[in-house]
Amino acid sequence: MSRLPRPASAALPAAPLLLLLACAGDKDDSGGAGAACTAGPPAAGTAEATIQGEAWTGAGAAWTGAGQGVQVTTETANGWRLTLVASSALAAVEAGELPVEVALDGSGEGLATVYPESGASATARSGGQLVLQQLEADVLSGCFSFTADGADGEVTVDGGTFAANPL
Repeated sequence: MSRLPRPASAALPAAPLLLLLACAGDKDDSGGAGAACTAGPPAAGTAEATIQGEAWTGAGAAWTGAGQGVQVTTETANGWRLTLVASSALAAVEAGELPVEVALDGSGEGLATVYPESGASATARSGGQLVLQQLEADVLSGCFSFTADGADGEVTVDGGTFAANPL
């Protein structure tokens, strides 16, 4: 599969980019995030990652319970938007039983979709991991890494961290 180019309309912010820190643990061959996040979370309401080899910072990171699951979303920023889902993690998050590790491999445990500003979305189907690390003052933080496949090719998302406000 071909790799998607970075959207032409996505300009990098003029301010220096924050240093992106990867999630802890040994990465497995599927691009997993590891057992826990080593990087402190970014500022509340933001997410950071490397998408297609480029530093990305997204605003509007928010989380909500949906059925038995937890969903984390971002607004479109710098050419991309993300949705992360942990299908049955809501009870653990509400009880403070964190961290929760979720496979992003198409097994139904979790889902990650990346939406380019233009073009088709891509969804993780064969590898990756989401870790819901901490809930403090209603801000849910964690880390993620995955490779997603879509009609326009493969999208690699590495070293992601988030601090999502409640929706």
